[in-house]
Amino acid sequence: MEEKRQGEHFPVFEDDRGTYIMSSKDLCMIEHLRVLKDAGIDSFKIEGRMKGINYVAGVVKTYREATDSLGNGKYAVNPRWLKELSMFSSRGYTTGMFFGKHPDTDYNFDGESYRMSHELVGIVLEIKNGIAKVELRNRLDMGDAVEYLSPGLEEKLFAIESLKDIDGMDITTARNEDIVFMPVPNGVREGDLIRREKKGVV
Repeated sequence: MEEKRQGEHFPVFEDDRGTYIMSSKDLCMIEHLRVLKDAGIDSFKIEGRMKGINYVAGVVKTYREATDSLGNGKYAVNPRWLKELSMFSSRGYTTGMFFGKHPDTDYNFDGESYRMSHELVGIVLEIKNGIAKVELRNRLDMGDAVEYLSPGLEEKLFAIESLKDIDGMDITTARNEDIVFMPVPNGVREGDLIRREKKGVV
């Protein structure tokens, strides 16, 4: 019970990992940016502390697209934005107390602390004549289907058809922290991320 809300009790849940008092799902207001703008808000902060580059780059890119669309008249939520946000490590999403009392179901006590559907594969360091120099952040095999976090390439899968190591030798697999060279589609830029669906995720 809070000091200034006498008589109003809040639920406390406990499982084999401990007690959850302030463990909420992550705040997500992308579906309500027009309401926030109309209220006079003109700046949004993305919480990125203790988050990986995959999360920060993906979430910032998604909200950038959404906020840019606010100036185009009627605000329409692109279903791809919601799909994108579901790919990154999160505790699930809630609108918090923006529209009233925080729902009890939006406290994170369902036994799934973090969830994500996609994982980071690598970072594009350089591109020359359609061949990218990539620093891997995960294992990569020939034939793997990957996505590029590049404008216009969202939701498109590309198979890895060629891999070379730092010495220019053909390889069929590479590991985390390896430097590899691989062909990439038009539109991929230096600094873009490569990701793929996690195995076993439906």
